Amino acid sequence: MSLATAKQVRSVLAKLWYVSPQSRLDELISTEQRIRTESFDDNGKPDEDPRFDTFPAFHKWLHDAFPVVFSIAEFELINTLGIVTTVRGSDPALKPIILMAHYDVVPAPNNTLEQWIHPPFSGHYDGEWVWGRGASDTKTLIVAQYEAMTALLEAGFQPRRTVIFSHGFDEEEPFARQGAAEIAKHLEKVYGFQSILLVVDEGAASMNKSGLSDVYGAPFAVPASAEKGYLDVKISVVGIMSDVVHAIEAHPWHPGFLACASEHSPNFPKRWSKMIQDEGKWNPSSRNTRADIASLVAALVTTTQAVDVISGGAKVNALPEVVEVLMNHRIALHNDVATVKEHLRKVLEPVAKLHNLTIAAFEAEGNHAHEIGQRYVQLQSYGASVDPVTRSVVAGPVWEMFSGTIRHVHPGINGRDTVVSPFATTGSTDTKVFLNLSRAIYRFAGGPETAHLSYNGHHTVNEKASVTAHLHMARWVHALIQNADAYDGPE
Repeated sequence: MSLATAKQVRSVLAKLWYVSPQSRLDELISTEQRIRTESFDDNGKPDEDPRFDTFPAFHKWLHDAFPVVFSIAEFELINTLGIVTTVRGSDPALKPIILMAHYDVVPAPNNTLEQWIHPPFSGHYDGEWVWGRGASDTKTLIVAQYEAMTALLEAGFQPRRTVIFSHGFDEEEPFARQGAAEIAKHLEKVYGFQSILLVVDEGAASMNKSGLSDVYGAPFAVPASAEKGYLDVKISVVGIMSDVVHAIEAHPWHPGFLACASEHSPNFPKRWSKMIQDEGKWNPSSRNTRADIASLVAALVTTTQAVDVISGGAKVNALPEVVEVLMNHRIALHNDVATVKEHLRKVLEPVAKLHNLTIAAFEAEGNHAHEIGQRYVQLQSYGASVDPVTRSVVAGPVWEMFSGTIRHVHPGINGRDTVVSPFATTGSTDTKVFLNLSRAIYRFAGGPETAHLSYNGHHTVNEKASVTAHLHMARWVHALIQNADAYDGPE
């Protein structure tokens, strides 16, 4: 089976180039970080849970920080705290675009405060970095979006196409059930099913100080067109668990992104280009490929599997009656939950047969050990699972406008044009509840993501954002708004 790669299009030039005083960005990001908008797994209703009491301060800050935008924009609160800001275009026949970024942040527990170099809600600026919870995830993207629109309006830009800014308040809680989910319902009610030209959210930032990733000699930008799925599995064995785990680890999943790298990157290892293109020959565990896969961030390009918990036995001189392992899977966009379950069943059937064990694989998802005898291998789902988010279109006029804008903002390095390759995020974003609104949903922040300019401390202590990286993000949004407005292809 040969894997298709994304078509590379010409750069789509924006008429205006983004220019803004860095001192203004410093102040905007710093003041934004001082507002506590922590989200918890057990969030209550937004009009009842006192932990949400600080969130309205963010609404006031947004209006105060961007008066030019709000001099013409419509501002709505959905389900008390969800933000929808609409800059109305002159032509209502054109489908709007949606620019997303959540404004809630993961908590900064009191027992971690001493580990912070600067307090998590201080917004401290040290001349290069702004420190604070939400600096990387993802309040700075909100600043980039509104600052880009401010710069356009100040330059005389008059949009034909409506631009909608959507900001959920519980993205860090599983399923975003009260924020983005309610915003999506509202927007579908107002505009209709599949009524949005383009939706762009956080995620899949580019990967070095030029805004690109050097993949075997070719500069890549990697917008996420999908989100990986999720499945935890409990495997219970009366027998030889080591053989079970070994069999699973010996049968990894095939990559998709590497096919694009093998086609476009001049220094891609020829010794396994053919193997990449042929799924039947793919073997990342071979001695010659393991280091190369690590350098390409294998977790982002394949279905990953990891045995995280092993338990069994109660005493050192007594054999365990049952051994159990818990496995985590992050499911690539070209697989699904059912495929992963079937893969595990096929991999473990020979092991069960070799050791004369009965196998029960996801049969009615119950505990049937008493029904299948004393020697068995049992596979069960462990908790909730989710298929990968439906893949967005990565061909056609809208994709070409989107990817061409990336190539305009990030034109390439060392004389080579940027290759834009669709990717899948390992985590979940608010876009998962926007699928009814558009087929063109992408996750791309537009800024560099490296040790030098990246957002450090993501979801942990000492979170910070580089103001230089933020300039890349603002330029990206600035160009995208213009090119989406000028787009005159099929709606």
